[in-house]
Amino acid sequence: MKVLIINDFRPFGFGLKEVLKKQKHEVTWVIDLAETEGMIAITPGGERMSIAGEKFDLAIVDGNIAMVNGKNIGTLEGPAIVAALLKNGTTVCVGTSIIEALKEDMLKAGAVCALGHAALLTALVSSLLSVEDIVNKPLESAQRLASIEANLLNEELEPARKKADGVIMDHIAA
Repeated sequence: MKVLIINDFRPFGFGLKEVLKKQKHEVTWVIDLAETEGMIAITPGGERMSIAGEKFDLAIVDGNIAMVNGKNIGTLEGPAIVAALLKNGTTVCVGTSIIEALKEDMLKAGAVCALGHAALLTALVSSLLSVEDIVNKPLESAQRLASIEANLLNEELEPARKKADGVIMDHIAA
């Protein structure tokens, strides 16, 4: 499946891209969407690239792109990005944020679900849920992801959570 990651936290972006590529997905990772009109994205290297006309099966969108010391230095926030991607032909969007208001706004913009980064990474790294599940059974997957997020600190999810933590830590140290 064709997956787009829009996330400015490099350890998360590198880690999630690596995990999804190992699962044989075609992955594009960008750190921002500079404009919705021309669908111009910013790569981790700072280059501008067009994603107009790209039909992603799944987009994983950070709700608070480029937040530094509580100030947004990015061009758009997650809800605007979700709406633009869906309008551009992306099949399913999942929002990620720790800010409840942004989660709600991403859902209003059309995201199938919005949850914390840790819960999504835990689900995907540990095969608790697959990209195919999210794309083909979005409502069922949204419920499963909500359950994973609600129970993330429970003992039964500890091995999966530690595996996801390891993915991030590998890229923090790098």
